[in-house]
Amino acid sequence: MGGPSAHGQRNKGHKAGKHAGKSARDKHKLKKEGGSGPRTSIKSASHSNKLERAQASKQHRDAKRNELLEARRRHSAPVVVAILPLSADVNPAPLLAGLLAAAGSPGTTAAAADGSLCTILAQGRRRVRLTLLPAPLDRDDPLAIVDLAKAAEVLLLLLPGQEGAVSVDAAGSSCLTVLRAMGLPSTIAVVLNQQQQHGSTAAVTVTADAMGIDGEDDAAATGGAAASAKGSSADLKRRSAAKKRAEKALQQHLPGDTKLVAGDNTQDMQQLLRTVADSMPQLPVWRRQRPYVMVQQASFQLNGQQQQQDDQQQQQLGQLRLTGYVRAQGLSANQLITVPGAGDFRILRIEGPPDPAAAIAQPPPQQRQHKKGGAMDMDMQDVAGAAAAAGAVLALPDPEQQEALVRENEPDPLDGEQTWPTEEELAAAAGGSKLRKRRLPAGTSEYQAAWILDDDEVSGSDDNDDEEEDDDAAMAEDAAAAGGAPSAVPLSEDLASEEDYGAAAGDEGDDDASMMGDDEEAEQAAAQRLREELKAKRMAEAEDAEYPDEIDTPQDMPARQRFAKYRGLKSFRSSPWDAREGLPAEYGRVFAFENFKRTAKRAHEAVARATDGSDPCCVLPGSWVTLVLADVPAAAAAAVLERTAAAAAAAAACAAAAAGDDGMSLDAGVTSATGAVPLTVYGLLQHEAKLSVVNFSMKKAASYTETIRNKEELLLVCGLRSFTGQPVLSDDAQGADKNKMERFLHPGKTAVGSLYAPISFPPLPLLAFKVVPGQKPQLAATGALRSCDPDRLVVKKIVLSGYPVRVHKTRGVVRLMFFNPDDIRWFKPVELWTKSGRRGRITEPLGTHGAFKARFDGPVQQRDAVCMSLYKRVFPKWPAAAQQQGGLGMASFA
Repeated sequence: MGGPSAHGQRNKGHKAGKHAGKSARDKHKLKKEGGSGPRTSIKSASHSNKLERAQASKQHRDAKRNELLEARRRHSAPVVVAILPLSADVNPAPLLAGLLAAAGSPGTTAAAADGSLCTILAQGRRRVRLTLLPAPLDRDDPLAIVDLAKAAEVLLLLLPGQEGAVSVDAAGSSCLTVLRAMGLPSTIAVVLNQQQQHGSTAAVTVTADAMGIDGEDDAAATGGAAASAKGSSADLKRRSAAKKRAEKALQQHLPGDTKLVAGDNTQDMQQLLRTVADSMPQLPVWRRQRPYVMVQQASFQLNGQQQQQDDQQQQQLGQLRLTGYVRAQGLSANQLITVPGAGDFRILRIEGPPDPAAAIAQPPPQQRQHKKGGAMDMDMQDVAGAAAAAGAVLALPDPEQQEALVRENEPDPLDGEQTWPTEEELAAAAGGSKLRKRRLPAGTSEYQAAWILDDDEVSGSDDNDDEEEDDDAAMAEDAAAAGGAPSAVPLSEDLASEEDYGAAAGDEGDDDASMMGDDEEAEQAAAQRLREELKAKRMAEAEDAEYPDEIDTPQDMPARQRFAKYRGLKSFRSSPWDAREGLPAEYGRVFAFENFKRTAKRAHEAVARATDGSDPCCVLPGSWVTLVLADVPAAAAAAVLERTAAAAAAAAACAAAAAGDDGMSLDAGVTSATGAVPLTVYGLLQHEAKLSVVNFSMKKAASYTETIRNKEELLLVCGLRSFTGQPVLSDDAQGADKNKMERFLHPGKTAVGSLYAPISFPPLPLLAFKVVPGQKPQLAATGALRSCDPDRLVVKKIVLSGYPVRVHKTRGVVRLMFFNPDDIRWFKPVELWTKSGRRGRITEPLGTHGAFKARFDGPVQQRDAVCMSLYKRVFPKWPAAAQQQGGLGMASFA
């Protein structure tokens, strides 16, 4: 019989205290004496090595990425830096001179050879080329500010630092309003103290020994140093106060935090260059989605052939060559190019001339040494430079893929649904027409009389003119009440009597003095009519705001004829309305999309393929190229050349002053180089040259005090293009299938303007200017592109009102809505409503003067007003240029 061990019993060994055993005591002793610590396990060691490898891999990846980005920046387009003073109390010339002087070391300023713009090199954490654009000459011209907003990638806003100076004046506030509407690029505010420029007040502290002063003059030297230190402290306080004033002024105009720097001395200029170099330009979305070229050189060559025009005039065409950097996105030779003021054109080819500012992009030789792959990079640069020097063709369009230069659609005359009248109807129409004797001028033959239109023929020839008959009549009544006739309604030749023509023929023998007196009287009368029209428009706008859509029933013609094109709706929100019903003939000349969002997505995908290089007909962004445009009119090319020459002259003056050529001082050269904003051309997306019905959201500008009527002619700047148009205003109802037409653009209210314009894909800004002859354009409204949809229903609503003369419970007798019983029977199916919320129907006419009986769904009060709503769809007006020329050319929307 065995013991416990024989049965597998194993007792736990006794541990004497915390450090029992000799080995435990030795380990504890070594630990206290600083001996070797516990060994790291294999698992923890492998984990530590894994973290180290991951960190090393990340560092290697970041270093490679930075190297590639630096190489890409060296070959990218220079950053366009524009200067804009916000006050008349600040002079932009010292800032531009200071920037040129700060970057004036050898090899950091590119000469403006061959008309290229002034380019300098800024060195911060990275080397960046900067193209400087001087301030515009006239800050009061909003169109110059629009051109500046299209070209600038970094905007320097100049504010005065003197105490008592106006930080942002009226012109500066107008400039900021235009820039906000267009979309602000990266913005830096610079505070300039005109009294202390270029480090003239910089304090310098020196010792007495360095100046050679004896010990007896130590006290004087010490006192001078103290005075210098005191002046430096006062200067710092003055600079801090100037920054606070500028920051407070900017917060009233620009949302968010704007970087604010000083520009008083050379150190400030160098710091400003480093700030611009280290910051990445942030452009608006609409500028980042399309390729564009800021034109630095331009030339024109005739084709040697002429094109016969409809008006029997000769117009010369040729090739326009535009040179500059491709920016934002890659440019494909299959795209169309829009040139502001000239139109849309096809690309014949894209050439690669030598870059005049490529020398300053290369890093110093000591930085190019000891770099992995440096020899390969240099070889690639040499090959690219050789190809550019040879002027090789970089891209040619693909005839099968190139965008067609088509503005209007070709309508099918057999596509419209129309029933031809029968012979009985034609005979009835011929027999029913009555000949009336017309009053014609003296000496008018029957053949000439056939070409003189009657008033009813003129009004019936254009359906769009009927849309504003109510408004024109209201304006005429208001102007007549004010004591004059509106000039917008000219007298027709039918209304002139024979005596008037005879008197006009007899006045040919008047002397010059009487003619001058008549001219002065005519000018005074025209000015008086203009004042009366403005007063009438203000009164009409106030009346429309108080009594919207209400008009008076005419008494000189039956209401069933005056409102024959109107219809009644049971519910404006839910009643059906066919969008393809009763379309005008102009709708056959525009384009529509089956799916607008899908088309926009495909257009942006095509630009993305050109940017990543997958398109064989593309050039990458940052390339210095020459765009050869085909079939450009000579007159349009002359305007482009003139504007490009002005910008090149300003750049040449800057570069010559920076290099010190011909003894020209820097300040003098910069002062003479102001006001030239280069031309910016954009590459159009797919279908953006075709015509459609474009809808914009519009809001009246706070600074514009005049009225904006429906279909008023405005100068519209839609990001890429500028054109005149007469938008049809309607309410901005989200999710509605019908939109009510607005007669005025009221302050603080957003409306939608619809007009015929080239197709564009959002987002795009909209600026509407009111152009008055002899005055500068005024910003009237701002907005954005909404959609391109010809099927958007814009419905005009009119309200006919009457008053109950007798009421009894739910019944009443209404007067002053109609003036004959036939009109009452015609509009009997239309529902009535009162301003207190009752609904009713016409029962029967009463008498012969327009009174009728009506029945309502509840009791009607004697003081209530009875109304009837009628609706009619309205369409935009076809551009006047198309009516005169027979079609819309490429220059109609430029």
